[in-house]
Amino acid sequence: MTQQNIQQIKRTRDIIAYDVSRKYFGQWTPYELNRSYWASVKKNDSVSLHIGLLSVDDICTALWTEMSYNPVRFGTKSPFKFQDKNSIEHFVNTKIDTGDQEHNIVLAKIQNNLRKFLKIITRCEPSFSRKRFLSKTSLDINQTPSQNPMAKPVPNWAYEMLDCLRDCIHAIASQNLADFHRKSYQTEILEKVKSRHPNLIRPTKIPNFPAIEKYADDEKRLTASIFEKNGQISDTQMRIDALQEYDPPIDTSAERKLLRKYNNQLRKLDTILATIRANKQRLLTR
Repeated sequence: MTQQNIQQIKRTRDIIAYDVSRKYFGQWTPYELNRSYWASVKKNDSVSLHIGLLSVDDICTALWTEMSYNPVRFGTKSPFKFQDKNSIEHFVNTKIDTGDQEHNIVLAKIQNNLRKFLKIITRCEPSFSRKRFLSKTSLDINQTPSQNPMAKPVPNWAYEMLDCLRDCIHAIASQNLADFHRKSYQTEILEKVKSRHPNLIRPTKIPNFPAIEKYADDEKRLTASIFEKNGQISDTQMRIDALQEYDPPIDTSAERKLLRKYNNQLRKLDTILATIRANKQRLLTR
């Protein structure tokens, strides 16, 4: 194995491994969550943690993005999508039976943590399931006295809730890392990482790569359709021009009607393409 290949494998492991300094959800990192808790213990008071927007879409997107690094294991379709809409409830209520015990175990870990997350967040903000996002963008991290007076205090609901999400990511990243050392999984993981991170450096806040890749596929498909439509327009115009050279000119009303139809279709395709490109750019730069 060449030095370049060794370096690529090392960097790929770093990219798919669990990292406490990454902003997997919203604007907080696992490191900041731990630091806030221990600061609250030290000062015996609450510590405010800025988490940014925490929503159903953000959570499902983050989990699926992590899973999608490993297409042989997790496939190419998000398990959090139900009728083309992200749903934590649908995922936790779906029976797990993949035929692979190892796969079942990691999905069960995610389900259990998300089930606990929903229980906590619904108790603290009953409207979450309807609004699909947490109204607070900062949470107070502190301790809750234990029911047993002899026991040590435990982290409060805000810490426990975020810890559930962190455990989900940890379960996925651990599985990805284990699979990376298996030939049947490694090739696809390497290709996915290389396509997303050509310089083999992963940003702190990762974009929604599955959505970006879908937009890229749609962009490619639409570009081909536009090329074909321009060809149809060109051919129709040439036919109109040729028919007009006859003496007397041949009626071209049917061709002109067809030309108007093609031009209208082209305008619609151009509009859709512009929207797709804008959405893709928004995801890349947010």
